[in-house]
Amino acid sequence: TLGNQNLSTAYPAEPLLKNAYSAIFGKPSIIYPGYQLAYLPNPNLHWEKVEAWEVGFETNMLRNRLHLEGVFYKKNTKDLLAEVPGISGTIPGIGNLGEIRNKGFELSLSSTNMKQHNFEWTSNLIFSLNRNKIITITGEKYDVFDKDGNFVGQKEPDDKTNNWFIGQAKDVIWDYKILGTWKIGQEEEAAKWNQAPGDFRLEDVNDDGLLTDEDKQFLGYKTPRFSWTLSNTFTLFNDFEFSFVLYSLWGHKGSYNLAKHADHIEDRCNSRDIPYWTPENQLDDFARLRSAPAKGVNYSVWFDKSYIRLENIALGYKVPAKFLKKTPISNLKLTLNVKNAAMWAKDWKFGDPEDGMRSQRIFTFGLNMTL
Repeated sequence: TLGNQNLSTAYPAEPLLKNAYSAIFGKPSIIYPGYQLAYLPNPNLHWEKVEAWEVGFETNMLRNRLHLEGVFYKKNTKDLLAEVPGISGTIPGIGNLGEIRNKGFELSLSSTNMKQHNFEWTSNLIFSLNRNKIITITGEKYDVFDKDGNFVGQKEPDDKTNNWFIGQAKDVIWDYKILGTWKIGQEEEAAKWNQAPGDFRLEDVNDDGLLTDEDKQFLGYKTPRFSWTLSNTFTLFNDFEFSFVLYSLWGHKGSYNLAKHADHIEDRCNSRDIPYWTPENQLDDFARLRSAPAKGVNYSVWFDKSYIRLENIALGYKVPAKFLKKTPISNLKLTLNVKNAAMWAKDWKFGDPEDGMRSQRIFTFGLNMTL
């Protein structure tokens, strides 16, 4: 059994008090602060239970020029510590819920690609992949009947409020699918959804003229499906050293709701320069200015956040000792380093895919000298 490492705050053994409503008493009136429990105590709370196995291997090939390591794992976590909503408006508590399965692998490959008298080239590649799936949430099952009222079995319901679905990943995206935008000539069809050309068109899956939970679909994942890191180092004449590091996070999506242009205030404040739909430029991934949602439903616009980053470039030169004989310097090395040298994203054009900000490119020059 293991403790929980996913709670945002520590869970004390006894409930703490927090500020609540105040009251006024007496003459003259005095305000007395009120307090209440921060959460409901749970005498049945217990540790999470983890069942896991892991297998790995390591091998050298081609006279030790190639080194390969791999780890495969599977982990089931039961009775997860999670916040449990209160009943009829009461304060929440902490309880043990559900089961989640994690499985994946990580591979590491190191190689000496070339090694001669005055030149050496080495590489290192790391690839990792993880998949998680919700096995159960509460464990409570309910009878299921077909349209004719016949009993067909039992099923545990999903928790749509928290976007938890049996058999799906914790980070799955459940939302309405955007089919592009309404175009010129589709005014009559768009009006059925209280929209106009240039507004995002959402898919009505069951074609009932309404947009409900029945029309929401699984559109992807919020965390990367896999990642890799590749580094290369080149050494020339034992004096020059050049290296670079690439890494990639791939297969995930992020929301960027400014693409709706629903709250158009660009004329009153600074905003990111992004495209918008016009009759002359009828885009599918950006709406018109002051666009309207289909019948007022809430949804997000999802873009692929997959990217590859040239994380680091380093160049070093070690001055040969023969050039330092007539100086008090015994060792001298010059270095130049560029961090965040470049980045390429598949679809994401809204700042850095990692944090949405404008990431800095940093140049560093170094001098290492020994007297």
